[in-house]
Amino acid sequence: MKENKKMDMFQGIVLILGLMIGISRIRRMVQRSDKRNSSQ
Repeated sequence: MKENKKMDMFQGIVLILGLMIGISRIRRMVQRSDKRNSSQ
């Protein structure tokens, strides 16, 4: 039971880290697109 709880915590942390990385990548993409639109 204890091992399962640790796995759940680990999976949750990995999920949160993945979401944060994905959001940061999306923000970079949006910033790049905004720069292109403003330059045009």
